[in-house]
Amino acid sequence: MLKRRIITLFTSLAMGLTSLTCAPVYVNAEGVASPTALSDEGRITDLSLIRGMFDQFIAEKGLNITCAEPGKYPQYPDQVVIEFDLNEEDYIELLNYAAENNIDRNSFTYMAYSNGVLMTTTTADPNRTTTTTTTVSTPPVTAQPVMTDTSGRIVDADGNVIIVNGTSAVMSGTPKGTTTTAVWTNTTYTASTTTVIECYAPTVEFDTSEMKVGETREGRFYNPKTMEVNGGSVKATSDTVSVEYTKGSGTFRVTALKEGVANLSINEGGCPFTGYVSFRVAASSTTDTVMPTTMPVTTTTVHIDYMTQVDYDKSPMKVGEVRRINFSHPTGETTGGSVYSSSDLIEIIYENGNNYFDVKALKEGEASVSVHARGCAFDPTVTIQIIASDPEITTSEEPEVWMYGTGVDHFDGVKTLPTKTIYDEGEELDLSGLVINAYHSVMRHSNKGNAEYLKTDYVWEVEDIAPEYITISSLTGKKYTADQFPTLIGGNAYTVKIGKRGSTMITLKVKGEQSEKELYDFESFTFRIYINPADKHSEFIRIDNAEVETFGYGTTSHGFKLKGMEAFSIDMDAYMHAGYEIEGGIQEGDSVSGVLCINPKNYYIYFGDLDIVKYGGENGDANADGSVDMADAVLIMQALANPNKYGIGGMDARCMTKRGFALADQNGDGITVLDAQLIQNKLLGLS
Repeated sequence: MLKRRIITLFTSLAMGLTSLTCAPVYVNAEGVASPTALSDEGRITDLSLIRGMFDQFIAEKGLNITCAEPGKYPQYPDQVVIEFDLNEEDYIELLNYAAENNIDRNSFTYMAYSNGVLMTTTTADPNRTTTTTTTVSTPPVTAQPVMTDTSGRIVDADGNVIIVNGTSAVMSGTPKGTTTTAVWTNTTYTASTTTVIECYAPTVEFDTSEMKVGETREGRFYNPKTMEVNGGSVKATSDTVSVEYTKGSGTFRVTALKEGVANLSINEGGCPFTGYVSFRVAASSTTDTVMPTTMPVTTTTVHIDYMTQVDYDKSPMKVGEVRRINFSHPTGETTGGSVYSSSDLIEIIYENGNNYFDVKALKEGEASVSVHARGCAFDPTVTIQIIASDPEITTSEEPEVWMYGTGVDHFDGVKTLPTKTIYDEGEELDLSGLVINAYHSVMRHSNKGNAEYLKTDYVWEVEDIAPEYITISSLTGKKYTADQFPTLIGGNAYTVKIGKRGSTMITLKVKGEQSEKELYDFESFTFRIYINPADKHSEFIRIDNAEVETFGYGTTSHGFKLKGMEAFSIDMDAYMHAGYEIEGGIQEGDSVSGVLCINPKNYYIYFGDLDIVKYGGENGDANADGSVDMADAVLIMQALANPNKYGIGGMDARCMTKRGFALADQNGDGITVLDAQLIQNKLLGLS
């Protein structure tokens, strides 16, 4: 979750918000291995130029930051003011851009807003800026269960609310599993009975009598069917109260803030409908006492920002001495950063990604270094005193020399399988298109006692694999070597396995490399190939994401038609060949991919491997009956609550199918309560 922070340093309440007028930042962009000093003459101080550079960078990056118009903040006449909405990543990105382009740090400052309101705060510790938060909560009232019939009409637990010519009406009687829908015209009356599917709003227990300002009251909620709490939330939809709620607890607390009408919205994970609570808040009563009885409630938001933490020996350095300085984010989450200095008294050695850098003292004097850890808004300046070296110490020091160990290449997964999968008898195996991910690892040590582990990632396009690591199997289990590939009998499918039993190493040829590679930690993988017979009595053809226009069984009816292709004949025999699989239940509107073995003369399908890659039908049709109604929303809730019974392949005869699961997932994140709510909103005309 994005942490929102407010930049505050050297705060003044009279100014509204602290401006970031830190010491000048020097040198080069983050990640440069050997920084070069930038002169003061090269630093950009022209406000018009800075404003133009910032506007262009903000537009290119799409940052949630704005350059305020000149004169909007008269307290900053000599600075460009940057307005932002509590977005740490954006203002740090702009801060890095300013450092990379040698923009004078004293030429611009920041003003932070929250929902359009200028933020104010105070700072006690320059390394960590916080204000306190007082959060308050609100409680609920008992709500009756809600039921919906199969046509999407809403009734209460007594079945009283019905639809009369499109308008809600009241009718007496208890449904007992059914409800009556009455319809009147000018002269006739008809009634029909349908099955009721129960869907509940949470039961809420809360005292809704009038509250007083400053009063706190507790409440609870739960699923009326299971009497349990599954997650849920409690929100105040008016600013007269505040709510405290710990997710999953089912209990909450409401504090009255000011006079008026208070409204609460309560959701429980197992209930598809929302519970609502409304009550009044009146002025608090007063009592004549010596001390005031009214205690104001102050609510502010906690905002935290960090200064880079630096750890180093602060004693004077001697000319020629090399000293290591460590830096980090105070939370320990740092992954590198940047180091800046314009002094010619020192030399900085820094490698991108490290949380340390080395400083070599060159001559006497006082040098300063600005240090930035990634994720920190404030950059401290390190001051280094340099004194003359002892007579026996020379300014020449043995350089650090790195010695590398023997590195190896490791397997890291298959990126793409070979492109060619259909062959003619007599052809050789073609691995073109096979791409794997790999990485090289090695340890290195230096003459100064330092050591580190290096890892380099690769993407390898495979040209060839040593034959001893390739095995071909027929669908009946007969084994062949790679050299026997041209002798494979056509009209059949085979499985190619890459990898040697009992070995985690493989030898292969990589495109662009002169010598073979040895790859360790290898995990074997397989793919299927198909071979056309020389007599052409049958032929394998590839189907790629083709839309089904018609599908029906029959050896001569040509009932299987794919868009843009000839019509095929298919019967149940095509499903009965061992080792092959054509997915069942193909329907018009589906999209399919795979390989089919056909008679090239009459397009009869003998067998094949064919999968549905996209199911046709209406989004939300969870039970795959051709229409979207409340039964689909209920099946989604049942599958979520009891997947063993109602999920794919569940024990209940009405369980969800693969088609139903695909259609029920309306936003691509798997089926959730939101999918059921989307269906209800659609049926109620709310979306």
